[in-house]
Formats: sequence, structure tokens, C-alpha cells
Amino acid sequence: MAWLIDEICDDQLVFALERNLLDELRCQQPQGVNSTIHLVCQTDGTLKGGLLGTTSYGWLLLKVLWVARPFRRQGLARALFERASTLAVARGCHNVWLDTSDPKAREIYLRWGFVQFGKLENGPNRGPSEHSRWFLQRPIA
Repeated sequence: MAWLIDEICDDQLVFALERNLLDELRCQQPQGVNSTIHLVCQTDGTLKGGLLGTTSYGWLLLKVLWVARPFRRQGLARALFERASTLAVARGCHNVWLDTSDPKAREIYLRWGFVQFGKLENGPNRGPSEHSRWFLQRPIA
């Protein structure tokens, strides 16, 4: 059988895929609260930063934590993380995990009490050279 497979460009379809998977998993095994956590900080139309995450099986997956350059080193990233952690605990989460390929972000997360549990690296002659992705986790206080 030949399958017609297209790249998804429609957010509605992306959400439908994830929702269908989560619905199926709910039927197969006990679940925690599967939900999204989307936070944003903006003033007068200026996006200062935000966080995107999901909760599942008692874990918060931190997908995106971003702060615009003019607002860095002022505590906004920490405030976003703490707000997401509070929401995650209310949904039954006990830990948070993330991955990053930014060495500076990795150092920040390590200072925040994260520990590394995995690493992917490009080998010799594999581009982009010297690229690594670190996987980190920590309990939610």
C-alpha cells in the first residue's frame, strides 16, 4: 500500500495528533494530569518572555523557556519557571525535565538544581560539529 504523507503546517492538526495519542494512552494505563502550561510576559505589545510546557505522568516537560535579550538577567526566566512549577504541582507533578542545546542555558539549569541524565552528541564528520543536546531533570519544590 502506498501512503500519502505530508508535512504538517496546521497547528490544529498538530494538536489533534497529540490529543489522540493522549486519549489512547489514558485508556491503556493510569495517568496524571495531561495538560499544557503556556505562560507569557508582555507589556504594551512587547513580548518579554514565555514558557511552554506539558504535564504527564507526574512530570512537567519544559519545552520552551525564552526571555528577550533586553529583559535577561532580571529574574524573568526564574519567575516563569517558578509559576510553571506551581501550576505543575497543582496538577500532581513531582519532577520537571527538559533538554537544551545551549551551553549557557545548561549552566543556568544546573545552578537551579537540575542534574543531567543524558546527552546526545554529533560524532566526527557529523554536522553541525561540536553540537550537543543535554537532558536535565529535578524535583519540583
